[in-house]
Formats: sequence, C-alpha cells, structure tokens
Amino acid sequence: MVSKTGADGSEYVIFPMDQTGFHISKHPFADPHMADATGFRHRLDLSALRSTNWDEVVKEWEPWWNSLFYWPSHRADLVAIPGPPGKTWFEGLQEAFAGEEVDLIKLVRFVLGNGTIYKVGYGARNAFFETPLGRSAAIIDTREERFGAYIGGPYPGRPLMGFRWDEGGSFTESLPGPLRSWKQTMDIRIETSINDYFKKLEDQIEEVVAEVLPEVEAFFENFKVVRWKAGGLRCDGPPLVASLGF
Repeated sequence: MVSKTGADGSEYVIFPMDQTGFHISKHPFADPHMADATGFRHRLDLSALRSTNWDEVVKEWEPWWNSLFYWPSHRADLVAIPGPPGKTWFEGLQEAFAGEEVDLIKLVRFVLGNGTIYKVGYGARNAFFETPLGRSAAIIDTREERFGAYIGGPYPGRPLMGFRWDEGGSFTESLPGPLRSWKQTMDIRIETSINDYFKKLEDQIEEVVAEVLPEVEAFFENFKVVRWKAGGLRCDGPPLVASLGF
C-alpha cells in the first residue's frame, strides 16, 4: 500500500497490483477504482452497493460460504505442506511475492515445503491438527478435491476451510452486480499481469535454469514425503523425483 497526497491536499491510498502500473486506489469522497498507465479505469459504484438488499445477498452467498468449512469423512490421506518457521504456508506465500522480484528457485522450495511434505492418514487427523504443523500447513485433500487450511471456528466440528478445485464462478455469481463486475475485472487483470510477468521472464528463466539445474536436481533428489504419526514419522519415499525426470 502506498499513501499519496493529491493536488487538493487530500490523502489517498494506492494498492499496486503489478509492475505495469495496474493499481487500485481510493480517494476521499470518491469511489474506489482500478486503473493502469494505458488509460484503463474501472470504478466500483458504492452508491449502488449502499442500495443493495444485503439480506437477500447473504441468503444466496451463505450456503456457498458454509460449504467451505468441513471435516473429511473419507479415509484417504491428506497432504500437508508446511509453511516457513513460525508462519503459516499462506503467510509464506504472501511474503514470497511481496518483493519487486521473485526468486523462482526459492519459490519452488517454499511451495514444496522446503523439501518435505506430509501425508496424514485417517486415524492421525485429530492429533495432527492439534499440532503447530497441522494448524499452519496448507492442506490438499484429493478425495474432496479441496485446497485449504485449518481455520478452527466458526463451525464446531468443521475446522478445515477448503476451496474446491472446480468451484468456478459460484462465489462471483452470488455477488451483487457492481461487486461481481469488479471481481471479474480484477480476476482477468491479475491473470493477465501474472502471464505478462512470466512472459517477460522467459529469456531470463532459460539462462537461470542452466545455472541452477544442479541445485534443482539436488533438491528433488533429497525431497521427502513423510507419513505423519503421533508417535513418530515414516518416510514414504520421494515420488516426485521420478515424475519430474530427475
């Protein structure tokens, strides 16, 4: 977030979204807007939102929101990816993209738990989610097709929050018109920004890969999938090594 002073002396805030000038800003006595250096501008109509019947919106949105909180009833393993020391996986991801440049090798290490991910079986789930590891890891539930984390409340008995992979636009569709348009525009712009960012890095990536390939190979050679048990851990082997060709 960047705070600036306008020509009239009023202060306003800017939230930069990429390196090409795309941003969201909020000025005093004006609606928030998205804009970029090309002249693109998209305003969020606050007056329309103020006139929205939010009780009706909540009725449509609440079932979807409630469905995100769950506790798996199946016996298939959960996959847990630990975050950096003292932080959740999602806090670590936010930090990874916070700087002006992204260290791709460091990002790969982080996404894969710095070399160790855990399998959590049916009988070990309760004990696992009582630990700092369980409560800070990103959780992949392949049977439920969800990606999420331990949240705890607000629903007793449903402490996990997981977004379904095929969720699509169900959340967007339940929003009132102005917010739906705002979110759809933001989703498109963020996706475009990410694609442009990596396209610009293509040449650099090719050069870097040649330099860091030994480091990458060493990382996957030592990569471990560990079965978590309350009384100890057991290594289930490094299946990613073969699948990635190292």
